[in-house]
Amino acid sequence: MRKIIIPHRSKHHAINSGYAKLLDYISDVEVLSLESGIPYRFAKAISDLHAQEAGLYDSNSFLKDWNLYRMLRKNNEKYTVVHYLNAERDVRHTVKRNAGNTAIKACATFHKPPDTLQNRISKKTYLKSLDGAIAVGVNQVGFIKEWLGLDKVTYIPHGVETEFFIPADNMANNPRFLFVGQHLRDFNYLNKAIPILASKIADLQFDCIVHPDYAGKIHHHKAVNIHSNLDDLQLRSFYQKATLLFLPLLNSTACNSLLEALSCGLPIITTDVGGNREYLAKTRNFLAKAEEKDAMIETAVEWSKNEELLQKISKQNRKASKQYSWSNIADRIEEFYNTL
Repeated sequence: MRKIIIPHRSKHHAINSGYAKLLDYISDVEVLSLESGIPYRFAKAISDLHAQEAGLYDSNSFLKDWNLYRMLRKNNEKYTVVHYLNAERDVRHTVKRNAGNTAIKACATFHKPPDTLQNRISKKTYLKSLDGAIAVGVNQVGFIKEWLGLDKVTYIPHGVETEFFIPADNMANNPRFLFVGQHLRDFNYLNKAIPILASKIADLQFDCIVHPDYAGKIHHHKAVNIHSNLDDLQLRSFYQKATLLFLPLLNSTACNSLLEALSCGLPIITTDVGGNREYLAKTRNFLAKAEEKDAMIETAVEWSKNEELLQKISKQNRKASKQYSWSNIADRIEEFYNTL
């Protein structure tokens, strides 16, 4: 079977983070290149003609579309699977052109929650030409099946680099809470929680790792330390020296920060939204119902005083993270290719 992957990497992801890590684990895969000899101005002019209601489409999307067309035109394999790593962008003409081709099957991984997909993508012509879809959140599966009329939609979790995100040798002595990321983060509740937590936990330090454009969303407080533009080792260091991850969310499918914390053995307090409960199943991490968010504060205060409990959760988290290793996830994705 020929396997072609259409890559995408978010600029804010660290090298060892993000869905593009899958490329390192799929066997005998062809990764589509952006090199084509087509001038940037021409690619941009063509991409500007495309409405974004069918998903994001820019100059790089056009180059991917063109190169994929050229690759498939010379296709001599009996079976070929094309996998878009990010279904919310790039899917256009080549997929539609090959719809119904028994030798070429196209699938894509969806990352956004159902309400975001419905609001952002009103033109579904191209996505409906897919032969299958991968959902990284259990909350997406039923929606995508009905929304696109696809039979082959499966839940395969997002992976994490378990060999890189590892626990520290010793747990932190001082109370140090961690907040990571910006996508669908509940900054309003974070700003409410920090002063309350600081008043109840002596000498609390609250590290917030965000993109520079989002730093202003976090209110100034003496307990808060804001960090941006970290490299992978610095990011891992914050997971390793934290007492717990305090991550209020508005919605979710898969969350890199939760998986990286899990892999580093960091106890997690988050919101019970989207796919979070499935990812943290059979662990003792705390998920608060959206209408009972203050339970996050109460739990964080209790945990900060219970080192034995934190150690138990830490060991359990590291063990649980192994199921999300990229090698395991890649095996499941290749099995899905075979079903197409």
